[in-house]
Amino acid sequence: MGFFSGGGWSFPDTIIATLLFVCAVVAIILNVLIIRSNFSKAKITAPTFLFICLATNDLVTALVLPIYVGVKVLEVEEPVKTVEQAKERSHPATTAEKVHGTLVWVVIYTPCFITGLMTVVRYLSKAKPFYRIPISRLAGVLILLIFYQIAVCIAQAVGSEAKWLWEIKVLFNPAIFGLPEWASFVLLAFFAVSIIIVSMFMSIRLVMLLQETTVQTTQQRYSRRVSQKILILNFGSIIFSVPNLCGPFMSRYRHGDDVPLWFYCIPGFVIVSFLPSFLSAFNPIIYVIFSYKGLKNANAITSMIFSKQTRQQNSSGI
Repeated sequence: MGFFSGGGWSFPDTIIATLLFVCAVVAIILNVLIIRSNFSKAKITAPTFLFICLATNDLVTALVLPIYVGVKVLEVEEPVKTVEQAKERSHPATTAEKVHGTLVWVVIYTPCFITGLMTVVRYLSKAKPFYRIPISRLAGVLILLIFYQIAVCIAQAVGSEAKWLWEIKVLFNPAIFGLPEWASFVLLAFFAVSIIIVSMFMSIRLVMLLQETTVQTTQQRYSRRVSQKILILNFGSIIFSVPNLCGPFMSRYRHGDDVPLWFYCIPGFVIVSFLPSFLSAFNPIIYVIFSYKGLKNANAITSMIFSKQTRQQNSSGI
């Protein structure tokens, strides 16, 4: 990666590529296991359906983003010393780069929709315990949200200004529908980011409501654990969303005079390439941790009940 290296690999190049490859391996293994585990359940509920969707999206992300970007980072390049040299490395996107870039931008923002719907489902289960959202209706809403993102990403790819940007290693169109760069960024990210911010507040409120319950049954403890898991998944999306909120403002200064090279290259690379790769591994890790905790709690409860029954039998002389 010419930003760090002087014509060959550098220590930062190796570290970045290694982290990307580790994220890819962890995400592929864990997400496959999660998908298989959820499909093996006797009944697929609305939350189960959404966890399958999230794991599938993270699996696709791991296959199309971190490996590709990691290989690009390790390419031997001439060093880049100025912003103008970085701009010269970008080029009009080829057909293959347009297809790849469209897929990347879709899978980058889809988790925001999924975790937002997870929050709504969990919140309704607390507010209306006897109401169950049909999976078909949930799938319809998710498909509409994804279609919106696909439409915007296709518009980005087919535009005359579509470029493969050297600094982020992915396709980007700074003028979707002829709009300014900051407006194009808003069109790509605003809807998804707005959903995740609202769902974040809903998750916090839900966990607070569950914490206020003084006497908690096994079901309530399970409900709180699931809500905490969704809150952490939303927090991961917030980590991705905050830089996206800054994107429209950053784009106004990236092309100004005397822009530092690091400011031109690093924020975009982190937002578009590194964070989504990291979250594709972070999400399944959180799922596994909380599922393992739930399994331990279930085993502890079972053991407690069994011990209680044994004591009762012994006391009755059976």
